[in-house]
Amino acid sequence: MRKLVLLLYALQCFLIIRSQDFADTIYSPYMRSVKLFRTGSQLSYPVISLNGDQTLTLRFDIVGQNPQNLEYSFVHCSWDWSEEDLYEQDFLDGYYQNRLWDYRQSFNTNVLYFNYSLTFPNEYVKFLVSGNYLVRIALASNPDSILLQKRFMVVENGMPIEARVKPATNSALRLTHQEVDVSFDITGHNFDDPYNNMRLAIYQNFRPDRVAFLFEPKFFQGGRMIYDYDDINVFPAGNEFRTFSTVDFKFYSGKVFKSEFRQGLYHSFLLPDNVHGAYASYRDANGNYLIRAANVDDSWSQADYLKVHFALWTSHPLAHGGDVYVFGGLTNWKIRPDFKLHYDAKAQAYVGQILLKQGVYDYHYVVVRDGQLIYDELEGSFYQTTNDYLIFVYYQDQAPYYWRVVAYRKVKYP
Repeated sequence: MRKLVLLLYALQCFLIIRSQDFADTIYSPYMRSVKLFRTGSQLSYPVISLNGDQTLTLRFDIVGQNPQNLEYSFVHCSWDWSEEDLYEQDFLDGYYQNRLWDYRQSFNTNVLYFNYSLTFPNEYVKFLVSGNYLVRIALASNPDSILLQKRFMVVENGMPIEARVKPATNSALRLTHQEVDVSFDITGHNFDDPYNNMRLAIYQNFRPDRVAFLFEPKFFQGGRMIYDYDDINVFPAGNEFRTFSTVDFKFYSGKVFKSEFRQGLYHSFLLPDNVHGAYASYRDANGNYLIRAANVDDSWSQADYLKVHFALWTSHPLAHGGDVYVFGGLTNWKIRPDFKLHYDAKAQAYVGQILLKQGVYDYHYVVVRDGQLIYDELEGSFYQTTNDYLIFVYYQDQAPYYWRVVAYRKVKYP
C-alpha cells in the first residue's frame, strides 16, 4: 500500500501541462471527484443569475499526503467558448487571482487525499456581466500552470423563452432523436441588429459533446425570433443511464453484489450489464454523480476511494473492432484511458476496475473506433429517454464587445 500511495499520489512529481483550450479540463491525474454545482445541490447545473443571491461551489480532491497551495481565477469567454478580448476589470469586481484556503484532510480513509472547496461569488470577487465563464485552479507558486478548469454560466433573466421538446420531425430520426424548438420575443429590448448579433445555444444535460449552436432564426416575425428547425436543433436521445451506489460498503445496492477489502482498498463488484437493444426505463441523474458515504459527518472528506469492477456481457468482442469505455459525468464527458475496459474471453465480457470515490454514479458504455466516439452501439437511442435541455440566448454587446447571456431556460423531456 505504501508503494501504491507513493507511486500514484505524489503530486509534486507530475509535470503540469498548460493549455489554452477553453474546454472543461482536468490536467492533473491527481485531481479527482471534480464537481461544480449550484450551492446546495450536487446534481444542479452550474448556472447562476447575474446580481442574484445564488452561488456556485467547486469541490475536488487532490490525492496525496500533503496539501497544495492553490489559487483560483476566472476567464470570460465568447458564446462558442473561444477567448474574449476583455480586461479583468470589465467583468470582475475584486481580485483577479485569489488564494484557495478552504480544504480538509481526509479522515479515516484508506486513500489519503485533501478535499478543496470554493464558493463564488464571494467577498473577494463578484461578476459584473453575464456570459460564459471558466473557473481555473492553479498552483500558487506558478499561476500559469493550470491544474483544472470548469465551465459555468452567469445569466440575465430579462426575456422569457418558449421551448418545446418533441420526437424529431424527420421521420428517419423520429424513434431515436429529440428536437428542441425555441422562440422568444425581443420587443421592447434595445438589441442592435439582433439577426446578426444574437446566438442560441442548446445543451443536452449540459454535456459539452451534446450542444447545438444556432446562428440565426428560421423565422423573424415582428419581434419574435423563431428557431423551428428539423436538423441543427435535433439531438440523439440516447438511453437512460445505468446507475450504481457505493454509499455503504456493508449494505449493497441492487447493482453491487459483492464488496471485498484487498491490499488496502475496498473493491465493489457490479452485476454484469447487457448490451441495450431497447429503451431502459431506469431512474437516473442524466449522467451526473453524487459524492456520498453512509454513517459519516462529512462525505466530502470522509468518503473513501475504492475500486469498482465493471463487466459488460457479450459473447464475442465487437464485430467491427474498437475499444469499450465507461463514460459519463464521472469521466468529465471525455474518453479517459483509466476508464477503458478489456475483453475477457473466459468471462465473455468487457471488464475493468476503476478507482472512484464513494457515491451514486450514472454511466454508459461507449465505443471508440477509428478515432470516432460511438454512443448508441451499446446503449441504443430512443425518443422516450428523459433529458434536460438548457437554452442560452447570447447577444453581442458593444464597447467593450462581449457576449452576454440575455436569457436562459431549462426544459425537461418528456
